[in-house]
Amino acid sequence: MKHSRCLKIRIESKVVGAASMVDRDESCLERRTNLVVCVDDEKRVLESLQRMLRAEPYGFLTTDDPAQALDWVRTGEVDLVISDFRMPEMSGTALLQIVKATSPRTGRILLTGYPADPGVLTGERDQLIRVCAKPWDDDGLKRTIRELLLSPGSKAS
Repeated sequence: MKHSRCLKIRIESKVVGAASMVDRDESCLERRTNLVVCVDDEKRVLESLQRMLRAEPYGFLTTDDPAQALDWVRTGEVDLVISDFRMPEMSGTALLQIVKATSPRTGRILLTGYPADPGVLTGERDQLIRVCAKPWDDDGLKRTIRELLLSPGSKAS
Protein backbone atom coordinates (compact mmCIF):
# COMPACT_ATOMS: atom_id res chain seq x y z
CA MET A 1 0.00 0.00 0.00
CA LYS A 2 1.31 3.42 -0.84
CA HIS A 3 0.87 6.20 1.67
CA SER A 4 -0.09 9.73 0.72
CA ARG A 5 1.82 11.42 3.50
CA CYS A 6 5.33 11.46 4.87
CA LEU A 7 5.95 10.45 8.44
CA LYS A 8 8.94 11.25 10.57
CA ILE A 9 8.96 9.37 13.85
CA ARG A 10 11.42 9.28 16.68
CA ILE A 11 12.13 5.64 17.47
CA GLU A 12 13.31 4.40 20.84
CA SER A 13 15.11 1.11 20.56
CA LYS A 14 15.44 -0.75 23.84
CA VAL A 15 17.36 -3.69 22.41
CA VAL A 16 20.83 -2.51 23.36
CA GLY A 17 20.13 -2.02 27.05
CA ALA A 18 20.24 1.75 27.39
CA ALA A 19 17.65 3.36 25.16
CA SER A 20 19.04 4.76 21.95
CA MET A 21 17.21 7.16 19.68
CA VAL A 22 17.09 6.86 15.90
CA ASP A 23 15.41 9.22 13.46
CA ARG A 24 13.54 7.40 10.71
CA ASP A 25 12.08 9.08 7.67
CA GLU A 26 9.38 6.98 6.09
CA SER A 27 9.32 7.41 2.34
CA CYS A 28 6.19 9.12 1.04
CA LEU A 29 5.11 7.13 -1.97
CA GLU A 30 6.89 4.82 -4.41
CA ARG A 31 9.98 4.10 -2.34
CA ARG A 32 8.23 3.16 0.93
CA THR A 33 9.36 -0.15 2.40
CA ASN A 34 7.26 -2.34 4.62
CA LEU A 35 7.63 -1.82 8.35
CA VAL A 36 7.72 -4.75 10.78
CA VAL A 37 7.57 -4.24 14.57
CA CYS A 38 8.66 -6.89 17.07
CA VAL A 39 7.69 -6.84 20.74
CA ASP A 40 9.31 -9.12 23.31
CA ASP A 41 10.32 -8.66 26.94
CA GLU A 42 13.53 -10.68 26.39
CA LYS A 43 16.44 -8.64 25.07
CA ARG A 44 18.15 -11.71 23.59
CA VAL A 45 15.07 -12.60 21.52
CA LEU A 46 14.91 -9.08 20.08
CA GLU A 47 18.64 -9.18 19.30
CA SER A 48 18.23 -12.57 17.60
CA LEU A 49 15.36 -11.30 15.47
CA GLN A 50 17.35 -8.22 14.51
CA ARG A 51 20.29 -10.36 13.38
CA MET A 52 18.04 -12.71 11.44
CA LEU A 53 16.05 -9.97 9.68
CA ARG A 54 18.86 -7.47 9.10
CA ALA A 55 19.19 -8.27 5.39
CA GLU A 56 15.47 -8.56 4.68
CA PRO A 57 13.85 -5.98 2.36
CA TYR A 58 11.77 -4.19 4.98
CA GLY A 59 12.21 -1.88 7.94
CA PHE A 60 12.32 -3.50 11.36
CA LEU A 61 11.77 -1.94 14.80
CA THR A 62 11.99 -3.64 18.19
CA THR A 63 10.72 -2.78 21.64
CA ASP A 64 10.07 -4.48 24.96
CA ASP A 65 7.12 -2.14 25.55
CA PRO A 66 3.71 -3.12 24.11
CA ALA A 67 2.48 0.48 24.53
CA GLN A 68 5.32 1.72 22.31
CA ALA A 69 4.40 -0.84 19.67
CA LEU A 70 0.78 0.33 19.76
CA ASP A 71 1.93 3.94 19.35
CA TRP A 72 3.81 2.90 16.22
CA VAL A 73 0.77 0.97 14.92
CA ARG A 74 -1.44 4.04 15.44
CA THR A 75 0.77 6.02 13.03
CA GLY A 76 -0.67 3.87 10.26
CA GLU A 77 2.79 2.95 8.98
CA VAL A 78 3.22 -0.53 10.50
CA ASP A 79 2.55 -3.47 8.17
CA LEU A 80 3.23 -6.37 10.56
CA VAL A 81 3.57 -6.88 14.32
CA ILE A 82 5.43 -9.85 15.77
CA SER A 83 4.77 -10.31 19.48
CA ASP A 84 5.86 -12.64 22.24
CA PHE A 85 2.99 -14.44 23.96
CA ARG A 86 3.99 -14.06 27.61
CA MET A 87 5.10 -10.57 28.62
CA PRO A 88 4.76 -8.79 31.99
CA GLU A 89 2.74 -5.74 30.89
CA MET A 90 0.36 -7.38 28.43
CA SER A 91 -0.05 -10.77 26.79
CA GLY A 92 0.82 -11.06 23.14
CA THR A 93 -2.71 -12.13 22.28
CA ALA A 94 -4.13 -9.04 24.00
CA LEU A 95 -1.63 -6.82 22.17
CA LEU A 96 -2.47 -8.38 18.81
CA GLN A 97 -6.21 -8.04 19.48
CA ILE A 98 -5.68 -4.31 19.96
CA VAL A 99 -3.54 -4.19 16.81
CA LYS A 100 -6.34 -5.90 14.86
CA ALA A 101 -8.96 -3.48 16.24
CA THR A 102 -6.74 -0.45 15.58
CA SER A 103 -5.37 -1.48 12.18
CA PRO A 104 -7.23 -4.53 10.79
CA ARG A 105 -4.96 -4.89 7.75
CA THR A 106 -1.76 -5.01 9.83
CA GLY A 107 -0.37 -8.56 9.88
CA ARG A 108 0.06 -10.32 13.22
CA ILE A 109 2.44 -13.10 14.32
CA LEU A 110 2.61 -14.54 17.83
CA LEU A 111 5.94 -16.03 18.94
CA THR A 112 5.49 -18.51 21.74
CA GLY A 113 7.11 -21.34 23.61
CA TYR A 114 3.58 -22.45 24.52
CA PRO A 115 1.83 -23.24 21.20
CA ALA A 116 -0.73 -25.52 22.90
CA ASP A 117 -1.87 -22.84 25.38
CA PRO A 118 -5.65 -22.30 25.10
CA GLY A 119 -5.17 -18.55 24.52
CA VAL A 120 -2.85 -19.25 21.61
CA LEU A 121 -5.15 -21.87 20.10
CA THR A 122 -8.17 -19.55 20.36
CA GLY A 123 -6.33 -16.69 18.68
CA GLU A 124 -5.18 -18.95 15.87
CA ARG A 125 -8.64 -20.48 15.42
CA ASP A 126 -10.27 -17.04 15.28
CA GLN A 127 -7.71 -15.97 12.64
CA LEU A 128 -6.45 -13.25 14.96
CA ILE A 129 -2.87 -14.42 14.62
CA ARG A 130 -0.37 -16.64 12.91
CA VAL A 131 1.58 -18.67 15.47
CA CYS A 132 5.30 -19.36 15.33
CA ALA A 133 6.76 -21.60 18.01
CA LYS A 134 9.94 -20.76 19.91
CA PRO A 135 12.56 -21.67 19.05
CA TRP A 136 11.65 -20.74 15.51
CA ASP A 137 13.11 -21.88 12.21
CA ASP A 138 14.71 -18.78 10.62
CA ASP A 139 13.68 -19.64 7.06
CA GLY A 140 10.16 -20.55 8.16
CA LEU A 141 9.69 -17.29 10.06
CA LYS A 142 11.06 -15.24 7.15
CA ARG A 143 8.68 -17.06 4.80
CA THR A 144 5.71 -16.39 7.10
CA ILE A 145 6.62 -12.70 7.32
CA ARG A 146 6.85 -12.45 3.51
CA GLU A 147 3.51 -14.28 3.09
CA LEU A 148 1.74 -11.92 5.45
CA LEU A 149 3.29 -8.82 3.88
CA LEU A 150 2.24 -9.98 0.41
CA SER A 151 -1.16 -11.48 1.24
CA PRO A 152 -4.22 -9.92 -0.42
CA GLY A 153 -5.86 -7.41 1.87
CA SER A 154 -2.70 -6.68 3.83
CA LYS A 155 -1.47 -3.11 4.16
CA ALA A 156 1.62 -4.02 2.19
CA SER A 157 -0.18 -5.49 -0.83
